[in-house]
Parts: sequence; structure tokens; C-alpha cells
Amino acid sequence: MSGGSNAGAGTGHGQHDPGGADPPFGMWRLTSCPVFAMVMSLSSTFVHRLVMPLEIVQYPHPALTWKSKPVKGISPQLHECVREMFDLMYSSRGIGLAANQVALPWRLFVVNLTCDPEQKDEEFVFINPEIIRRKGSAEDEEGCLSLPEVYGHVRRADNVVVEAFDLQGIPFQVTLTDMAARVVQHETDHLDGVMFFERVSDTVRHELDPKILDFVDRFRQQQKEGTIPSDDELRERLKALEP
Repeated sequence: MSGGSNAGAGTGHGQHDPGGADPPFGMWRLTSCPVFAMVMSLSSTFVHRLVMPLEIVQYPHPALTWKSKPVKGISPQLHECVREMFDLMYSSRGIGLAANQVALPWRLFVVNLTCDPEQKDEEFVFINPEIIRRKGSAEDEEGCLSLPEVYGHVRRADNVVVEAFDLQGIPFQVTLTDMAARVVQHETDHLDGVMFFERVSDTVRHELDPKILDFVDRFRQQQKEGTIPSDDELRERLKALEP
């Protein structure tokens, strides 16, 4: 997720003040979660199929409509992929990035609301996330690193409870509000193959459609020129990378 057209990435009402009290992601570990307690092994067979380096793909790359598969193992290679995702996110001035956006069909995303690579304590990884409760409603502007410079207001819950695994394979649960809640919902949508513009009002969608069509036309032209593989080839790659 990008930081918005007005405030810029990493600024705005969801940001953490290092000198303040609680960070936007005040996590606590689950002491008991029998349903969600999946064993995260060190098996990394699926990660070995990855071709580095990663890059952020743009709409309408098939990865962006691909429903991600749950991660089955934690490995050094997965750590490397996550680190590279953070680096790509920072270089694009984003505050959240889902694995789909780097053409990986894995159910995980990374977040740093400050967009500051120096603030490592604000980096959070959500592996196999599930939003188990939503409350309230708020509308705010959103953007996407896979659709640069395209923005629209989206209505979402302003309070969510999320369960996920961290990069050590430890389950956690967290209650999020405001910008943190919005970013997690935006990135979770990505994992389900849903783009933010699918959640805007009809009026906003009408305004965005010409910009979205420009991305489609550019992508198809690159495919004709052979600089981007066909959709069928891209889907085969995604299938091969599934856990």
C-alpha cells in the first residue's frame, strides 16, 4: 500500500511517534490457540524454486488477482525474501507490501507505517493472516504500489483483530485501529486477489477506470513486444511457486 497522494508514504494519522506510548502494532503473543497453532517447519523446498531478485509487478499482472496459498514453512530463504520485500517497499515509498505484488503466491505481507528503513522495530511481518473480527467504519484515501499514482477513497472497518504468524513461526494476535487497520485490510485483500479499486464507490471507480486502463494498455503492449511473458506463462510460474 502506498502512503497516499496528499500525506505521502509513512505520514498521516496512523503513524507512530517514537517518543510516544504504544506503537501502532501493539502485538501480544497467543498463549493458547489450538485452531491456529500450525507447526512452522524449517522445510524450504518451495522457496528454492524462487528466482531472485524480486520486483514489484504492476496491474494487470496475473499475480494481483491470484488467491495466495498458505505458507507451510519458515526458512532462511523466506527471511531473505521478506527482507527484499521491505527494501522494495521502502524504495517505492510504501507502507505495506503483499507477496502477490512481487509475484509470489504466498500468504504473507510486510508493513512499516513509518516508511523508515531505520525504524526496524516498526517492521512487521504477517504470515498466513486471518482477520477474525471487524468493527466500525471509516473512509480514507488509498493507493497501491502496483498502480502508482492512482488513488481512491475506500470504506473499511476501523477496528480489526488479526491472527497470524511472525517470521519466527510464532502465532500472535493483534487488535488494530485507524491506519494500521486499513493497511492490514488492504494487504489482506491483495492475498485474496482483490485490488483496492474494487472496493471504491461507483463514482470513484468511474473516475479511476481511465487510469487503470492506461496500465492495462501498457502491460499488454509490453507483452506484445516480448518484454513481459504472456498471462499463461505468468500463471504457470505462479503455480510452480505455490507452497
